[in-house]
This record gives sequence, structure tokens and C-alpha cells, in this order.
Amino acid sequence: MLRILTDKLKSGWCDLVIASGLGLLSFLVYFLTLSVGTFPGESARHVAMYLGLMPKVTLLWQGWSIVAWLFEHFFPCSDRIFLLNLLNAICGAISIAIFYRIMTGTLSSLIEKNPVNQLRVNTAIRIGAIVACLALAFSVPFWIVSNRAHPAGVDILLLLGAIWIILKYLETANIWYAYFFCFFYAVSMTEATTMIVFAPLACLLLLLLLTRDERLKPLILLKSGLFFLAGCSVYFILTWAFQYSPDYELREYQGFFHTLKVMLRDQLFAIAYSIPPKGWLTILVVSGITWFVCLIVGYHSLNGERDFWYYILHAVLTAIVVAVLCNTPIAPWQITRFERVVVTPYLLTAFSAGYLTAYWILFPWILWSEDKNSFIVRAKRVVLSSVAGASLLALVTILPFYNFAEADARPARFVNHFAKEVINSMNALAPDNGKRIWMVSSGFADDNVRIAGWLRGQEVHLLDLRASGDEVYIRHITRFLHAPRLRNLVQLGMIPLIQGWMEWDTTVDGKIAIFALPDLWIGAGYTVVPMKLLFLGTKTPTKLNPEVLMKEHEKFWKDNMVLMRSLAESSSPLAPFGKACLRHMSVVANNLGVLMEELGQLDNAFKCYNIALQIVPENISALLNLSYMVDSGYQTKQANEIKQKLEKLSSDKTRAIEMWGLSRNYGYVRRPEAFVGIGWTWALSGYPGLAVSGFKKALDLLPADKTGIPIKQTLAGIYLSQHELDASESLYGNILAQDPSNISALLGTARIFARRGDFAKAREFMERAEKTGSLPRITIAQEWALVYLLSGYPDRARILLEEVIAIEPKSIRANTLLLGTLVLQHDEKGLELFIQRTESIPRTKHLQYIARGHLALLKNKWEEAREHFDRALSFSPNDISILEQLLRLDTNELRSDLAHKHAIAILKLDPGNALANYIMGTLHYKDGHLDLAEDSFRRSLQREKTAYALNDLAWVLYKRNQLEEAERLARESISMDQQSYQAWDTLGMILLKQGVLDEAEKTLQRAVSMAPDKPETIVHLAELQYHKGNRERAKELLQVASKLRGRMSMEEQDTLDYLMRAVEGK
Repeated sequence: MLRILTDKLKSGWCDLVIASGLGLLSFLVYFLTLSVGTFPGESARHVAMYLGLMPKVTLLWQGWSIVAWLFEHFFPCSDRIFLLNLLNAICGAISIAIFYRIMTGTLSSLIEKNPVNQLRVNTAIRIGAIVACLALAFSVPFWIVSNRAHPAGVDILLLLGAIWIILKYLETANIWYAYFFCFFYAVSMTEATTMIVFAPLACLLLLLLLTRDERLKPLILLKSGLFFLAGCSVYFILTWAFQYSPDYELREYQGFFHTLKVMLRDQLFAIAYSIPPKGWLTILVVSGITWFVCLIVGYHSLNGERDFWYYILHAVLTAIVVAVLCNTPIAPWQITRFERVVVTPYLLTAFSAGYLTAYWILFPWILWSEDKNSFIVRAKRVVLSSVAGASLLALVTILPFYNFAEADARPARFVNHFAKEVINSMNALAPDNGKRIWMVSSGFADDNVRIAGWLRGQEVHLLDLRASGDEVYIRHITRFLHAPRLRNLVQLGMIPLIQGWMEWDTTVDGKIAIFALPDLWIGAGYTVVPMKLLFLGTKTPTKLNPEVLMKEHEKFWKDNMVLMRSLAESSSPLAPFGKACLRHMSVVANNLGVLMEELGQLDNAFKCYNIALQIVPENISALLNLSYMVDSGYQTKQANEIKQKLEKLSSDKTRAIEMWGLSRNYGYVRRPEAFVGIGWTWALSGYPGLAVSGFKKALDLLPADKTGIPIKQTLAGIYLSQHELDASESLYGNILAQDPSNISALLGTARIFARRGDFAKAREFMERAEKTGSLPRITIAQEWALVYLLSGYPDRARILLEEVIAIEPKSIRANTLLLGTLVLQHDEKGLELFIQRTESIPRTKHLQYIARGHLALLKNKWEEAREHFDRALSFSPNDISILEQLLRLDTNELRSDLAHKHAIAILKLDPGNALANYIMGTLHYKDGHLDLAEDSFRRSLQREKTAYALNDLAWVLYKRNQLEEAERLARESISMDQQSYQAWDTLGMILLKQGVLDEAEKTLQRAVSMAPDKPETIVHLAELQYHKGNRERAKELLQVASKLRGRMSMEEQDTLDYLMRAVEGK
């Protein structure tokens, strides 16, 4: 190996011309296939981050961003997207030119030349280098990072640049090239993770070269290390600069060194991500090991090694390389596809292709030695050499045509046109000619939509329904939500945010457009208004102009239907995108037909359903809607054709019609059963608020002769579970008016009155239910027990439940109710007996852990209680009662992190939960977010009025100088709990701020008398005395409070210090 490295590299004008020509050819192809606008997917995400439309929370790809910024400033252009795409084309072309010089240099170092073989060797080297360059330039991965914006273009250029520098040292033996290699390689590592992978090999190569030149000396090694460390300092520079970026706080970095650590960790994750979970071994064999074998055997093979097994080995290597270049199933591209654009395997394959080309060109001279020089032998050599070289050259020459369809980025124009139409749709019907800036999306071409809005100069923020669990994304969105209510709701996820926004903001229809999930509008009581590609909402559908809507859509369909179909039917990788666009257009057209029917525009509705079928002939919803119109008496010549299509569909057993799934895939079907299906889908998904919309819509569509009692029962039950007692009572009352003996309505109404504390009314409805005789005695007994529990009579409930369990000991419901009774009674012995009895009962494991948890609480064993509740939660993760117990433990133990986690978990299940909202308010107050604290306390009080929540809200309002409401709330808190020293203290501070000093003094003195060991009340009384001019009294009180300093919060300590300085005149 060392002897290989001793050869001097030679290059001339011929190589410079070829390298330049290959670079220009590559650039021309890249330019002709350059993305028109932003290419969707990974490229669009990088462009969006570069433009600041999406947060950049990692230090990865900073090198590409810096190069792009420099390129923009040296070559200014109004079309910045074109410039970013062009940059990658230039990087790709330069990489190919450098790769040619690398291949010629490497092959030259492997072959021993002499005057006899110099011409054919140089020819083999150059043809091999050309084959390598063409193989790399027109491989799909390299091509696609060279005709669209992508950091990999710069990464490969850096890798090839480093190789070129070390080859310059190999050629010149100038030690400064070695030093520069160390520095450049270290700098490149901060950008290209591939450099980290090859770092050990690079280090070994450098050591070998230094050994060859007898330079493996401590001083040179020290200097090389210092240059390497100087390059690594870029890590520190990038980290330092990143701390001042606007997105730094989104990932909650904890200082400089934590940021640096995360950067290094992200690079390791990027390396791991580039390795596909399936097929990685195949990629390693066909690219990495093949390349390594070529490198190892290259010297002996190219210099006349005659061995049959060498011939077989090279034949196998050639077959592997050809298979990779032809994109057979073993090719890395077929394994990774667009999910992971990995270029390095093709760089290694291209090197192998170049080496093997040179080998096969020289193979005839290996097969027949120089001493065999007859005419026939010479002819055989020339023919065989020419065929080998021409074959491999022909293979790579057809690559541009073979890979063109997959690598061509020009179809991106269809996607960007679609994104532009989305922006146009957002602004339709906006009030006062305004612009909507919020769109609910499903992640479909989101970055292209953001960029389309940016190109139009319009602010656009997308609420991606898939990103509910992405904390960084939620923090990013929070920056643009100014209302405290919305900033609280976004912590729960996208759907709770949108639901809460629609309920809270009466002008939301002018702010939000929906791309996915129009059910959100229905759930909030709006009528869905389809608009080209989006769904808008309105509460006044009668004000819509159907003719204007139809004209807008007919023009849109005419302009876009053919366009998107041409993409869908193409061989482009974006063809699935075109099909998805057509499907979405068809859904919108179908739903526009539904709207037209509701507006009484039957002809327009019929036209919309037909258009939906033209766009996507498989649209089952549109076909069903047409069929229902015909069945309802709509006159059309297409009646028989529609019936035939529906009969054909019904007879196709492979396409069963499931009403509940049609709305998502094809649009709404205007039938009650379809909306009942939607309601149940949402209910089972954990979104009862949205389920309500489906059931209400189903009721609206019921024929006049249908009572709809089953739907009303379900809807009333959902209202009851959501604590909407009035709405539930109204529906149950409606049911009882139609069917006075309806058992579900009677029991439901009894529960409502029990919750309100009206036991007399609850008993009345229970007695009516019992008289119907519709339910077994055991079931009625359990219902009575539930009413007793809700009404505050646990003793009565326990008697009934023990009777039920004596008959049916394995009843899960009876055991659950009994456990609740024992907890209310604080019965330790009862809980112990419950645990013993239920151990043999299946499906009661979670009840046992809950019982053990409460038993531990009664014994003040908090850690043990937490352990049991955590185990219970693992069996029943959505049980709010368990989460509430854990939240109370978190509060008692001052575990803010766990309190936040459990409160959020509860609010995701029940956004109005009183306890969780209250705890979130206290956490927000602790963090200094008074506006968020106020909103959380108000949400808590909406569900349940408690003295402590009233007091804490009053204190927050006092802090925010809203004294009138604060005083009213503080007095209300005192009226609910006369013994709350906190409420008296709050009222006293409010009165102090209002200047009502005498009453404030009495109030604060009462607070101190109730809690003489609480330092905050003493400090507040001292503050009052100071404002009354009683400095000595104030000083005495402050001295008492100082002895309790360790029990004060930081805010209270600051107040104490301020008052001490004030009374002493400092």
C-alpha cells in the first residue's frame, strides 16, 4: 500500500478540459430538470427553515444555510427559490468536476506506468474516470440533490473537496496540504455527517502518507492535531451564534454546553437515520464492501496480477455495480427511495464503476502478456478492450434517459400551483376583504403552502393535526397565538385548540380555513362552506350567494382538473401527489353539493356531485348522494345510469360501503346514518365534543316521521359526560315527551338532578324508572346506588352495592361503585377487605391498585400511593379519576414537573376539568405568566366554583391591577369559606391598593390572626402599616417576618427586602 502512495499524480490540460466538460454537461442536465419552485418533501422543509417560515431548532445543515446566504448576496435575484435550486445545480456540477480529478489521481496512483503502457493506461484512467463521473452524476440520489435545494449537495462537495486536498498532498508532498486537510476535514464535519463516518479512514490515510514521507514525527502530529482542533472550533462558533437565534428557546436548551452536546447528538441521530431499518446490510455490501474490495485489490489487479479468482472476483464486482446502476432491487435507491435520500453509497459505487472500467480496459494486456505480440493477439486486445470500455461507457451514457423520470424535478410546478390555489382559497369570503392567516392542515404539502404564502407576501400559519405531540412545533405555534385562552389550549394539541378557539372566538370564521377535517366546523355549530380546496365556516348560510359560489368553483375545476390529472397519470414520483390532489378536489366538490342541497339549490347540488365523479370516478359519496336525490324525486335523464352504477357498486363485495368512513375519503353523504357513523367515530376516538356534531347533524336530516330517539339518547349521554347538564336535560326531556317510559332518559335525568344536589327530583325519576319494570332488579339497585353517591349519601349506596355484590360478586360496575363509596367513607378496613375479595376476580387489577393507592393515602404513605396509582394508570391510561389522584399527590409533594404532565393529560381528555385547570393556573402563576394563569383559573371556575380558585383568580387580577373584579371575587371566596386566611389576605391587599386603608387593616389583621405563622400575611400587614405611616409598627412586623424568611417565596422575599429598606429610609 505504501508503494502505491509513492507515485506522483500527473494531470494536464486534457484532464482539465474533460473535468470541465463533465461538470458543464452535468450542470446543463441539472438546469434543464431544475425544480420549478420548491420541490415538496425534504427540500421544501429545508427551504422553509432557511426562509424563517419554520423554526430551525438544530445546528444541522448550518453549512448549507451559510453557503446559500453567501450565494444570494453575491448573486442577488428576485426569485430566491430559483437561486437556492440553482446553487445545488452548481454544487453538483463542481462535485462532478472534482470527482473526475479524484478518479484520475487515484487510478494513476494505483497503476505503474512505463513508456510502453503509458498511452493505454492514460486512456483507461480517463475512460474509467468519465464512467465514474457519469455514474455518479446521473444516479437518482445525486441527481435529485443537484436539481433542487438540499443540504446534501454541499455535503458531498465538502467530502470530495477533502479527498482532493489529500490527493494534492499525495501529488506534491507539501506538508501544508496535510495541515489544511486536517483543518478542512474538521470544519466539514460540522456540516456533513458523512465526514464523521469516514473520519477514522481519513486519519489512517493521513498517517500512512506521513509514514511514506518519513514525517510521522511528534511535532508534525501536534501541528496536525492543532489544525484539526482549529477546524473543530467551528462547532463552538456555530453554537455561540445559535444562542442568539430567535428559535433557540423553542427546544429549551440549557446553556452553551448543553446546546453543543445536543448538536453532536443530533449528528449521531442523523447518521443513524440515514441507515434504513431494512436493507442496510444490502446497501453495505453492494456499495461499501464493493468499494473497499476494489480499493484493496486495485494495485495488484491493475498491474498485471494473473489469477483466475481475481477474474471471477472482478466479474462479480462488475455485476454488482451494474445491478446498482440499473436500479435493480438490490440498489440502495430501491431500498431507501425518497424517505432517505442517501448519496454516499452511490459515490462509492461510482468509484467502483470507474475502477472496474479501467480494469476491464486493461484486462486484455493482463490476459495476454507483453511478450505475446502477434497481430492476432494485438487485435484481440484492442477489440476486447474497446468492447469492455464501450460497454461500460454506454451503460452510464443511458443513465440520464433511464433515471430521467424519477429525477426530473420540474413537476414540482404542479405542487406549487396547488399550494398557490390553497392560498387563494384561504382568502375567499374573508370579512371586510381581509385575509385568513390560519389553516388547519394534515401535513399535505404544508411547506409548499407556507412558501406560497410567503411569495404572496401573506402571513400563513398552519395547524398540522399530526403535530399534536411535537412540543417544539407547539411552542413555535404559540409564538403567534396572542390570546391567553389559545396559548393554554395549544398545549393540549391541535384539535382541542381548534375546538376551543371556535367555541370562544365569535369571529373565528374570518381567521381560520380548514384543509383537513371539516367536521371541526360542524362541531362548533358552523355550516361548512367548501371553497375550491379548503373548507370555510359560517353561522349564516342563508347569506351565501349560491350562484357566485358555483361560478368560482366551475372556473377552478376547469383550470385545475386537467392539470392535476396530467400529474396523476405521469411517471413522475409526484404522481401520487396528483392523485391525492384529485381526491381532495373531489371531496370538496361533493361537500359543495351537500351545501347546495341544504340551501335548496338542487340543480347546483346535482352538478357538484357529477363534477366530483368526473374528478374521481370512484367517489362513492357523490354516487350515493346522486342516488338519494333521485330517490327523493329529483328528475334527471341520468336516473337509470346512476341506479346501474350503484347496483354495480353494491354487487362488488371487495368494496363494501361503510357510511362512517366515507366522509373522510370521499366527502359527506347526506343521510342520517352517515352522520351517526361520524359521531361514533369521534366518540370512540376520544373527542366527544366533535361526536356531538355528527349526532346533531343526523337529527337534522331525519325525516319528519322519525323520532330519532336512539340518536337523542346517545347525544344526551355525551352531553352528560361533558358536564353539560342543561343540554342533556333538554334532550332527555324531549325523549320523555315522546316516550314517557324511556328507561335511558329516566335514569339519565335522575343522574342530572343527583349531580345538582336535588335528591328529591332524582328520586322521583328513579321511582318512575323502577315502575317501568324494564330493567332487572340488580341493575336498578346499581342505578340507585349511583344516585345516592352523586347526592352525597354513600352509606345508602354501600348497603345496596353490598347486596348486589352478594348476588353477583364479579360485577365490574358494582365493584367500581363500591370502591368509590369506600373511598368517600375513608374506610381503611373496607378497602383492605375489598382488595382481598377482588384478587380472584378477573379484570379488576386496576381497581385493586386504586384501592391500594387510597389505602396508602389514608396511612399517609404518599410514595406508596403514587406507585399504586401509577400501576392503575398503566391498566387504564384514560381514567381521569386516577390522573386526578396523581395530580393531587404532585401538588402535595410540590412536584411541578409531574403536576404539569398529569394536568395536561387530564385536560386532553376533559378540557374543562376544574382541578387540572386550577393546577395549570398555579403553575402559570409560578412561571410569571399571569395572563395564562388568569385564563386557567377562569376555566376552572366555569366547571366548578371553589373558594380557593376564586381567591387565586382574585390575586392574579390584583397583580394585573383589575381591582374591581378582584375585590368581588375575593369577597365571594370569603363567603364560601370564612376560615380561608388566604382570601382575607387577598381582600386586604386589594383594599390597600384601592386606598381603603382602614378596612384593609382590619382585613389583614384578621388574616394574621387566622394564620400567625404565615410570613406572607405578616409582610402584607407591615406593608399596610408602612403606607399608613406607622413605620415603627411596620418595622416590628418585618422583623418577625424575617425570622420566617426560609418559608417565603422569592417574590415575598423581594417584597420583604424592599419594605425593610423603605422603613429604614434607605
